[in-house]
Amino acid sequence: MSLTSDVKVFSNVNELYAKVAQAFIRKITELSKQRSRIQLGVSGGSIATKLFPMVSQFLEAHPEVIDNWVPIHIWLVDERHVPITSAERTSTLVRKYLTDQYPIFTLHDVLPPDTCADPVAAARAYEQELKEVFSPAQGSLDALSKKAQTVRLDFALLGMGPDGHFASLFPSHESLQAAGLVTAELDSPKPPAIRVTMTLELLRRTQVSWFVVTGSDKALALAHAIHGADYREVPASAMNQVGTIWWCDAAAAVRVNPLG
Repeated sequence: MSLTSDVKVFSNVNELYAKVAQAFIRKITELSKQRSRIQLGVSGGSIATKLFPMVSQFLEAHPEVIDNWVPIHIWLVDERHVPITSAERTSTLVRKYLTDQYPIFTLHDVLPPDTCADPVAAARAYEQELKEVFSPAQGSLDALSKKAQTVRLDFALLGMGPDGHFASLFPSHESLQAAGLVTAELDSPKPPAIRVTMTLELLRRTQVSWFVVTGSDKALALAHAIHGADYREVPASAMNQVGTIWWCDAAAAVRVNPLG
């Protein structure tokens, strides 16, 4: 295991998500003492379906927590290019559990095919929005383009697939080599086929990245990601760096060697 690997293992899925939800609340509170706003990246899957409901329930029970928070900008590390009303969109769940209930959260959504049929154009638009939000001053498009180098998420909540993909960055796909901030994935092996995703270049600049990984079907990919596999074969391995924590259940962590 790399010296930078931080792996936390819990006996079952329910305990894992409860612990991550509690830790998330603490982390946002900590970051709120250091920043005037927080740039939070989120993925879909179980992050949206399991973690967000727990966070929402906690905030409902303890509304005073938000009094100590700064505004939180939510960015989608990837999104399915499906209609805005589709249950498959991560943004649907972000709205349901977070932004519709708690004004402290602001969602920056990817343009859906309803309003932007071309996923490449949707990716360009999302990249431009990132540049504009992160830019400290209004300026020309050339000036905004130069600011791309300073765009960085403060915190990201990520999942990983059994093939080692994360966001919508899949093994051996051209999107792994994409430059800039956001790109389009036009042939995802996991449906739906068309997606918009942040690039590896951008995601690797994230200050704090948490992967939540569960299930025996991900055990081999997790071990490869932590023990230094080629990122072209196991994309998540590119994120095994300082600032990354791997939150796992026992089934997913069974192949991880704590001694390296």
